[in-house]
Amino acid sequence: MNYLNDMTISHIAKAIPYDTGALRSDGAQNYGFMDLKMFPDLIDRVAELKSDAALLCLVKAINSPETGLMTIGCSSAIIVDPEGYRKTGYVEISFTTNQMAEDAQNCFPLFYHFSHALSEASFDQNIHFSWDVMPAQFVESDFFGFTIAINLNTRLCDSSEAAEEIWAVSANFLAAFLKTVPKMDGAPLL
Repeated sequence: MNYLNDMTISHIAKAIPYDTGALRSDGAQNYGFMDLKMFPDLIDRVAELKSDAALLCLVKAINSPETGLMTIGCSSAIIVDPEGYRKTGYVEISFTTNQMAEDAQNCFPLFYHFSHALSEASFDQNIHFSWDVMPAQFVESDFFGFTIAINLNTRLCDSSEAAEEIWAVSANFLAAFLKTVPKMDGAPLL
């Protein structure tokens, strides 16, 4: 087994939707929240998806009409290290109903079943999946709930192409899994 899959719980809350931000010191920029579940045509405007086909497929799978999930944010980048290359990034998700998003306990079965799917598939990529459950204030609906940031970090590779390949296989596996999460009962989150 070459992968790692773990879950943590953060106590740092955020507000959703969030606005676009200024350029950060690392050169990255926060482009703001877009409700791609409600407005799928906005996906072409997500700057973070323009150069990452695997991340684009992952975001499309999560926001497909048949799932009970939606994206909150995403990003990815190749990191050049003195010892090699790695690709890092995340997709932040939420359940689409208040009933599911209000309790952090609902996040664990998703993590558990993904972990089981990795094992059943004998998944063998050198990647670390790190699920971070985070409190969130959904401003427009005046609702407090939770999101999950799923971070993907490849191990060091000899080339950026090798890191991209591991990332793509891993993001596609995650997409196939998350696309199976059904719609759930409850009031719409946003």
